[in-house]
Amino acid sequence: MKRLIILLMAIVALNSYAQEYVTLEHECVCDLTTSYIKPSDGAKKSRLSTQRGGYINVVYPDNMPDSFVVAIDMAKDVWSSFLPSGIIVNIQFLYSDLGNSDIHTEAQHHLMEDGFYYPTALFKALTHTNDPTPDAQIKINNKTAWNVGLSKSTTPVKNLSYSLLREIARVLGFGSFIKYNAKRDTFGFYVKNEKTIFESCLFSEDDIYLKDIFETERTKLRNFVKQANGYVYFGRKEESRKIYAPSTFEESKSLNRVLADGALMSSKEQPTVDLVIDSLTANILREIGWKSRTKTVKIIGEDIDGSGITSAYKKHIFHVTPSEGIEKPMWECCLPLKDGGVERLTSSNLTFVLPSIATDDKYVHTIEGDINATITFKGIVGNDSVYDSYNLTLELKPSILKVNKVNIIPTDDPYLFDIDVDVYYEGSHYLDLEMTYDTPLSLMSIMREVII
Repeated sequence: MKRLIILLMAIVALNSYAQEYVTLEHECVCDLTTSYIKPSDGAKKSRLSTQRGGYINVVYPDNMPDSFVVAIDMAKDVWSSFLPSGIIVNIQFLYSDLGNSDIHTEAQHHLMEDGFYYPTALFKALTHTNDPTPDAQIKINNKTAWNVGLSKSTTPVKNLSYSLLREIARVLGFGSFIKYNAKRDTFGFYVKNEKTIFESCLFSEDDIYLKDIFETERTKLRNFVKQANGYVYFGRKEESRKIYAPSTFEESKSLNRVLADGALMSSKEQPTVDLVIDSLTANILREIGWKSRTKTVKIIGEDIDGSGITSAYKKHIFHVTPSEGIEKPMWECCLPLKDGGVERLTSSNLTFVLPSIATDDKYVHTIEGDINATITFKGIVGNDSVYDSYNLTLELKPSILKVNKVNIIPTDDPYLFDIDVDVYYEGSHYLDLEMTYDTPLSLMSIMREVII
């Protein structure tokens, strides 16, 4: 009897400790949609910032189609610009038969001191852990009739680019991992009675928090998931914070999407998808922990605005403010190389000079044809360490600043004329403008309106 009691106590003790690391899985069946990626004119400028910009490191299998690599790179670049500076997220992609599922995501999670599971990518960011192992694995079904989604389709399709933007949000911690057992008609948590940091912020209209519900309270949990007690909210009881929780459970969407229209993670399909993470999606992720570090000094790039976008073909000068009393200054600029390495430029002066890019072919280019660079500064003020990071986007293609001094010169032919234009631009060694007889009439009209 004594041995039996001791054994039972040991079992209870083992079950009272949650696993430190877990892999949470999510099956996604994508909707058929006519939505497609359509970047707005100001998408890049509004997306990028000197104060944020990490890096999503991806690994592709050899059998991944080239067009799918483009979709992955686009989603990766968009989400990289959301991450705090210096943060690296590692995602492995696979391309295989998934049966009835279109995308299968496995996201590593780590139990933190507050008792909730955080995405391992976020755990590393919060604890300043440098670990190159994958934070998540995203499997794409090679049997699904995918459309890359960069142009409008006349018939509903499964849009890969749109879907990947959402799946990376899942990797970063957006959405619940509640499970449904169809045979028993019961709901449960992926790890028994343990919640993710996202789930800890969900509550119902009658102020019942998901984090306070045990798995054994089956009716209470079912009512929460199926919205029997009014709307479900994230963080605050506001219209925009309503979470999708239909009376019929949808594994791909329930407690994983918002009701608000226009958001990337909306339960409603959007006609077009911009290459910018909307404020609602971004704010929810920041509230679970994706915030920039508090800094006591700030890097200033001379003649560079807050987006950090500038020309790769001229030198740039940087300094920090306030600079009084700084000792042991150390600058480092990291430029990712195509071979997988990093080019590092360093300086121990109070100012840092980044020379113009002489050979751009050796660097990794973003989907928009730019080079991303991360500049960091460290120093000592009294007994304290100071630090800041700065995200820089070096454009390799022309960026027209202004056009003036237009001179239209008539010719003997009433349908022909010469045009002299002064164009101020950056981001290239030269600008070549050519109009031919087969130039579309609409384009000629636009150019004529701008120039004349």
